[in-house]
Amino acid sequence: MIVRVDKCSTFGIKKNGSKSTQYNPYLKVNNEMIPPVKMNESFVYLGKAFSFNMKCDNIKQELKEEIYKYVDILNRVPLHPINKLMILSRYVYSKLRWRFSIYNLTKTWVVQNLDSLIIEYIKRWLSLPQGANTRHLYLPSKNLGLKFSLPSDVYDASQLTTRKILTTSENEDIKGLYNLTKAKHLKHDDVLRNSTNNNNPPKKQLRMNNIEGILNDLSQLKEQNTIIKTISELCSAIFLIKWQKLCETLPANIFIFI
Repeated sequence: MIVRVDKCSTFGIKKNGSKSTQYNPYLKVNNEMIPPVKMNESFVYLGKAFSFNMKCDNIKQELKEEIYKYVDILNRVPLHPINKLMILSRYVYSKLRWRFSIYNLTKTWVVQNLDSLIIEYIKRWLSLPQGANTRHLYLPSKNLGLKFSLPSDVYDASQLTTRKILTTSENEDIKGLYNLTKAKHLKHDDVLRNSTNNNNPPKKQLRMNNIEGILNDLSQLKEQNTIIKTISELCSAIFLIKWQKLCETLPANIFIFI
């Protein structure tokens, strides 16, 4: 095997009294020194970045910059609003799932930093007032929504997939990791239990739970709840789905109005 020094790096941690510190190892291959990872910087192994303090500050900044770049491009191109939402869901969000699965991010951070950015642009594209609540867009067409998810929904689905992998692993160490992290994932583990009891795929169970929660929130609103209940009583689910498909074929200004 030929070792390519230009493709290698070294990363060292040593005990210094009661603390651990990072240092630069001195290793050579064929009289060439393998470059060490600089202090307080990270290296990538199997697609994941590792640093001495194991924090995710660089990843958080990377995610914010990447999401802003994509939505800013979408904001400037002359596309129909429904196409912009589709590109967000199918392309941009696909770039989040891996990092949501492997890094120690929190849903609170995702809501405050990524959801808020997406919501800001959605309001522009759909000409919604600044104080509008966009959560109803998550609902399916039969419930008068657009089935549009936010980054926090992608985060929940990614965490759910990770938890399921941990629970089904035959490796005892992996099962031990699952037990050690139970306290931080009560919601996701509860969804997994309910999906097993109801014979639903976990992601479907998660979506059902979210839809139920949104409908419960809407039921607390007097006018909006009355409108939704009236339309649901007068129109079948199939009719509402066909209505949504028709709306998507209309020019952007009419679609936004509807």
